[in-house]
Amino acid sequence: MKKSKLGWSVLLIFSTAALISYGAWSVYFVNHNVDSSLNPNNKGMTNSQFNSDRGGKEQNYENSGGMMNGYNGNNRGGMMGGNGFQNGTTNISSLNEETANKHMEDSLKNATVDKKNNTITFRGKDVNIVLLGGPKIADDKFFIGGLINPMLQVPKNAKISLEMINEDDGMSHGVEVTNATPAYNYMSMMGGGIYPDSFITPLPEATKDKYPTSVTTFTTNQEGTFYYICQYPGHAQKGMYGKFVIK
Repeated sequence: MKKSKLGWSVLLIFSTAALISYGAWSVYFVNHNVDSSLNPNNKGMTNSQFNSDRGGKEQNYENSGGMMNGYNGNNRGGMMGGNGFQNGTTNISSLNEETANKHMEDSLKNATVDKKNNTITFRGKDVNIVLLGGPKIADDKFFIGGLINPMLQVPKNAKISLEMINEDDGMSHGVEVTNATPAYNYMSMMGGGIYPDSFITPLPEATKDKYPTSVTTFTTNQEGTFYYICQYPGHAQKGMYGKFVIK
């Protein structure tokens, strides 16, 4: 009888020890995976679009992933860069206000700005278009040549250098030339423009006198009336777009 009780006691001790070990392993497994999901280098659906260190002088705009993928090193995929279209560059730099204004001024040397009709007409076979995204004077709109969301007219068969400068310190902005017409829905045209390279995925928000910028190039080989829009969810829906006429 005593041997039977002793055997049951030993079995109970081993069972308790096994349960404690399993519980400890489960806690470690859960905590380890939670830590991994919060790791800024983990490219999951909740990953931040851009990893920036705003306390220092340098900003890392290269780490991105998940649904809102914009620039992911040399891999430009995800919902915001799909359709097989590639952005013209993965390079994101930053400009101060003075340099950004100089880029805008230079881009208009071969253009006519018609304030009355809110239109800018570019001439020549090499066209440089600079768009400012969300400056204070035009919150959540494009600002080009002193105009808000102007109609842009460009020649057919011109080589377009499209530069996006985000001056919004509270929001990302991008640009895409599309054949989709307004009104736009919340998730408007997140796949690519009318030509390969005719879009720039949303850039990170600006910091003090540091405006993220990127450039892409494409050739206007077909006539028609198209639109340039900010493809960040909800922005085109709220009015961040303008006509893009090729003729």
